[in-house]
Amino acid sequence: MYAASLGDPMEVLFSTTLKPMADFEVGEIGLCNFGRGAELAMLVIKLEEDLGFAALHDQDGEQFSIHYVEHRPDLCLSYGQDWKLVIDHTGDIQVGGYTSPEIGDIVMWNGAFGLCAFQSRGPMKNKVDCPLIGTKPDRSRIEAVFRSWKIVLNENDPESGLAPVIFRHSPKQVSQP
Repeated sequence: MYAASLGDPMEVLFSTTLKPMADFEVGEIGLCNFGRGAELAMLVIKLEEDLGFAALHDQDGEQFSIHYVEHRPDLCLSYGQDWKLVIDHTGDIQVGGYTSPEIGDIVMWNGAFGLCAFQSRGPMKNKVDCPLIGTKPDRSRIEAVFRSWKIVLNENDPESGLAPVIFRHSPKQVSQP
């Protein structure tokens, strides 16, 4: 007997794909290796000469830092772009003209959402708000800041009926389930 004839075909839920970093699209999340082991990261900037990945779970403890890499064929395990950003509306929220985002916060401008990350180019480290959902209007000021949020996949777990959380952030802790 062959194993293939022993029962129902195997079903893979929450499938991921292996693909080159260079083939990622902005907003795509995956496990990538920037030379320090696997890190959960999201492509936030795609330029002609390089790619900017925001590390959500960094091996060096520098979460929400943007790593710039050349368009290279290194393979990453992609979760894709089909995910949901879930804001914790009971968490710490700032609204209005006097918002002050911190690294790791979700910011909102005119219906678009972004991640406040930092990038270092040379000796300088700068805060940068990277659009995640929607398009950031030019010269728009931040309307709201959300400190607690999570990213879930769009598929539900058949056992729990819930969408799996792949990343969770709150001001006091950051976790990767």
